[in-house]
Amino acid sequence: MGARASERIAESLAVGRSARTAEEDCSTRIEPPKGDSITKITRVQIEPSYQLRVEFSDGAAGTVDLSSRLFGPIFEPLKDPAVFAQAHIDEFCAITWLNGADLATDALHQTLLPKNPLQPSKVRTP
Repeated sequence: MGARASERIAESLAVGRSARTAEEDCSTRIEPPKGDSITKITRVQIEPSYQLRVEFSDGAAGTVDLSSRLFGPIFEPLKDPAVFAQAHIDEFCAITWLNGADLATDALHQTLLPKNPLQPSKVRTP
């Protein structure tokens, strides 16, 4: 491969430029056309007692309590508060941890939507 090709590849990969965080990337991506409802996580905040404050691209937001869900080989390590605090949004706009644990975005979104239209909602409108 010639030097010119290497330069073009480096430029296309933005080598040397500061990378944006996944959270920034997820909050600024172009929305899909109407009818394609891809809801993505735009922000996650670690809360006390194994809880996460989550915000979605459609305005849904709420706090999810994971304290009773941290079992099994992949989630057991998250019982360590220092490990749990490493939650972040990955390049697919999903919440994940360094050990490979992750949460299903669509299921997480559903837990924050009201079950009954007459019940108060955890969904926040902008």
